Amino acid sequence: FTLEVIALLVQAIGPAVDKHLKLILPNLLALFSDNTKNARDAAGVCLEAFVQEIGLEPLLPYLPAAFAIDLSA
Repeated sequence: FTLEVIALLVQAIGPAVDKHLKLILPNLLALFSDNTKNARDAAGVCLEAFVQEIGLEPLLPYLPAAFAIDLSA
């Protein structure tokens, strides 16, 4: 449910959401390695909202940091 709310906020904020990428995106991208399919699917929907608003290029610098996040804790 939280990721659905974030996706709605992204759509409401529009392109200015790029100012908040540093806060949200690394943890969102890390959810793609979660063990549950529902979490991965919700992360995909949320990420798609970001891509629709600002495109893919602004998201690319956050990929290395996302892969470094340990979700096992």
